[in-house]
Amino acid sequence: MELSRVLEVVCDRGTNVRERWSVGSGYLVSERVVLTAAHVVTGAESIWVRFGGQREFPAASLLVTPGEVDLALLETTDGPAAERPTPCGTVARDVPGQIGECRAVGFPQFKELRSEGGRRLRDSVQVDGYIPIAEGLISGFLTLRAMMLPRAQTGESEWAGMSGAAVFARDTLVGVVTEHHLAEGEGSLTVTPFDRLHLVDGQTRDRFWRSLSVSVSPGSPLPVLRPAESGASGAQARKAGVSRLTLPDRLADFIGRGGELERIVGLLADAGGAAKRTTVMIWGQPGVGKSQLAVHAAHELLAGRTQADGGDRGRSAARGHLPRPGPASRPGGTARGVPRGHAGRAVCRGA
Repeated sequence: MELSRVLEVVCDRGTNVRERWSVGSGYLVSERVVLTAAHVVTGAESIWVRFGGQREFPAASLLVTPGEVDLALLETTDGPAAERPTPCGTVARDVPGQIGECRAVGFPQFKELRSEGGRRLRDSVQVDGYIPIAEGLISGFLTLRAMMLPRAQTGESEWAGMSGAAVFARDTLVGVVTEHHLAEGEGSLTVTPFDRLHLVDGQTRDRFWRSLSVSVSPGSPLPVLRPAESGASGAQARKAGVSRLTLPDRLADFIGRGGELERIVGLLADAGGAAKRTTVMIWGQPGVGKSQLAVHAAHELLAGRTQADGGDRGRSAARGHLPRPGPASRPGGTARGVPRGHAGRAVCRGA
């Protein structure tokens, strides 16, 4: 992904609609061709693309697919031009697993800076996460499981405006964000993969790939991405029954949680040489900072292990990985050591 190609898609829907102006996300995929979601531009009387929050250029619809596909291409006659095509690929769906190192950059509603005359200006957000391969097998859509969880809004999605954001996996473009189902939680974004193009006719498919300057044919399909495993460390993770996720960066201005942080790190560090696994549960009201507290604790633990252990575990810590948290949850603002198997959210584990 090249950040200079990330852009906002600004649409004027006319004076006869309640919300005249709308904002979506997009990506300059080749020369002056922009990829976004079809529903972002459907019904728009005028379209602009905005780079860096300042430079705006008019755009026209080049190709808009039906709603069940939800991919669209725009074309600009002015502004930045991509020097080379964007590598595109698909995700293998034959075995379960995860596609890691996934990323999207877009302009959601919760990053809105101001509104002038109804025209909204938003800051960008980087969403890192992974794609669970076995999710969406029936619908045909992918899910980007985000590591960041914006505060939920009542009755509407906090991710509004993220639609159209290009989703990359290991530097390969695999689709665009199209939807956020509230019922699936704040961290699950629906992605339209390029596989959905099988729902349109061959002429439309050929035109789509020609516009992206990508050669696709029955004899030359798109590259297929599969879960990556790193030799012995991957085998050890499978044996232990855990997956590995990239640890998010911690906040530079994280303050006021020194006591809780020291207690969590102490509980888990003390279990480092034990045969059993220790689980620490953090609970509290939404928005109090549970996730950031867990992230900071994990960074402290990994930094300690990297210094103390020259073996495989230390090298894994240096790369910023940790075992994926357990699935259960219960509400609650302090940290407590709990026995393995307790019905709580396993935010950190000492092995």
